[in-house]
Amino acid sequence: MISQLESFIRRVVNEYEHGNSYSGTTQDADYLRAMEELEAFIRGDELPPAGRPAESTPAYLDADYRALEVPPGAPFHEVASAYKRLAHRYHPDRWASVSEEKLRTATEIFTRISSSFSRIKDYETRR
Repeated sequence: MISQLESFIRRVVNEYEHGNSYSGTTQDADYLRAMEELEAFIRGDELPPAGRPAESTPAYLDADYRALEVPPGAPFHEVASAYKRLAHRYHPDRWASVSEEKLRTATEIFTRISSSFSRIKDYETRR
């Protein structure tokens, strides 16, 4: 707890010492980690492991994870595996000879899972 809190406080103090006001936000990773550790300490909970802060998946990706039938925040290898499985199942070429209605439904599902996978992949790449 002390390490993240100390890191955050040092940065704020350093900015004030150089005549600047604090330029971070309440979404700052050090701030969020420090507050998480402080709340856990106050509650008497076990402190989360030090190191990289626990990241949560942005809310706008929850529907994408559901479309791929994986839990939000699932490791990327699970997401890729689910995408391959679903893409194989709903690829329009597999449904072209069945019926027009089933082809249309499969195409819609395939488009949705492809765009969902693309958004999750972009998020993972930028992270």
